[in-house]
Amino acid sequence: MSGETPVAIRQVIRRSILRRILIVGAATVSMVGVVAGPASASQTCSGLVASNVCLGIWPLGNGNYAVHVGIDDRVSRSDAQAIIDQPGDPFYVVVVDDSGNPLFIVPETDIGASAESGLSADFDTVVVPGQLGGRTVRARVRLDDRRAGTRFFTSPRLSSPY
Repeated sequence: MSGETPVAIRQVIRRSILRRILIVGAATVSMVGVVAGPASASQTCSGLVASNVCLGIWPLGNGNYAVHVGIDDRVSRSDAQAIIDQPGDPFYVVVVDDSGNPLFIVPETDIGASAESGLSADFDTVVVPGQLGGRTVRARVRLDDRRAGTRFFTSPRLSSPY
């Protein structure tokens, strides 16, 4: 990447790396090599000011892939906290192929409210190669805000090889 990385993207990438380290460590001890080799990782972010969505896919070395989705939705801290405090999970994330067909759900692993990022959340899972199938994929994020209604966000495409 050339030039300065915007602060919002750096925050999502930093959280992404932390989430990846947690997944890698939890999934298997042999995955430690992935942490040392981030050059093999594939990640894409929308980079939008109002909301930034990132999708990352990393080979784990055992044939499986770590999948990470991160979102920063620029709302006030009080609005973000109200969304977090509402009953149920506010987010639902699914990875889809180019035709929009759902491939797998990505569960939430972290959510928070801050003055800097607004509403931020991370989603992580491990998938087998058949769930990706060498496809071009993107993440679709649904945010259910009982006060303002449902909003949708989509990451940029990420193509194989991951």
